[in-house]
Amino acid sequence: MKEQPKKQQEDLLAQIRSQYEPELGLEGMSAAKMKDGWLLSRDPESEAGYALWEVHKDPERVRLALAWQEQVKAKGCAEVLTIRKTSQGESFIRREEGVFYLTEWVAGTPPEVDKRETLPAVARGLAALYKHNYLPVPGGQLSGQQLPGEPAPEELSLDEQAGLWLKGRQEKLTELLKPFHFWRENGATNDFERLYVENFPDLYARGQEALEKIVLAGADWGNMPVGFLLANLAAENFWQTREGIVILRTTDWQLGPLISSLALLLKMYLPLQQWNREVARETIRHYRACLPLRPSEKQYLLADLAFPSRFWLYTRQYCAGQEKAPVLAEKLKNYLYELTWQDQCLADLEQWLWEEEEAEQEKEGREKL
Repeated sequence: MKEQPKKQQEDLLAQIRSQYEPELGLEGMSAAKMKDGWLLSRDPESEAGYALWEVHKDPERVRLALAWQEQVKAKGCAEVLTIRKTSQGESFIRREEGVFYLTEWVAGTPPEVDKRETLPAVARGLAALYKHNYLPVPGGQLSGQQLPGEPAPEELSLDEQAGLWLKGRQEKLTELLKPFHFWRENGATNDFERLYVENFPDLYARGQEALEKIVLAGADWGNMPVGFLLANLAAENFWQTREGIVILRTTDWQLGPLISSLALLLKMYLPLQQWNREVARETIRHYRACLPLRPSEKQYLLADLAFPSRFWLYTRQYCAGQEKAPVLAEKLKNYLYELTWQDQCLADLEQWLWEEEEAEQEKEGREKL
């Protein structure tokens, strides 16, 4: 977002504030700039009462995100902020400078993602959001067990959406073949290329095995809860309050299996804990305490965690010239070391998840007798 001159920024804020009911008291509040908007408070020393968010995205996607946020809030989800509408009853204001919307603010601090207790708390917050995965759309209300269609001329069926999700992973794996063949035939010129060629067979095989398991898990997509997913799982999008984790913005979203969000969260933050199996278990416990996992989701989770996404990412960054070879060689080397921890963690999780699955089935059998 390009920084605006102070006078222009003040005028913009004044115009936006005027779109809300005077009872909110926005006119007399001070504004403190933050990365994606402003915090509004009675005075600079007091806790902010509201957050005014600035978004540079397709307004239709913003509308869907805010409608989703309002719906889950109305269903009792405390993990999202309350949206305040304009005097005209609109959830956001569209201007040349961007899209703006107002939420209530809550006291808290940025989460410390390197602490063991943070990851389970964030997982529970995600599950609470997905438990109430509803969105009003033209033609009726879609439940969390259906896949809402993105605004497009043609609606995609559930199977078609699932196919796109799987196709994306297959394409990532296929992309890895070209540089491998080129560097193997023409010779590696640096440490990254050498590491790549040496480790490609194992990492590609890991990807193929994971993909086969993902396909198997998604064979019956009617039993795989799908819907809106929070696409921004960066620490800056979460807020630690006394009551728990709050999700600050829902405007970065995508569609897919709900369980893929938990998989991404674990892949992002478990490396900080050296893939500690107890942290992994506790994170999954917190998630399913709010949103139980189905057998197909457990299969998907294990497969998605095993998929070598970071190998693909480093390769893409190298081929696009986004990072220098020595930097990426070091990252790839660390990732290869990390795979030992990951393998041990996933082996433990697989045994634990299926042992619990058998125990639950035995319990259900006894209850039916």
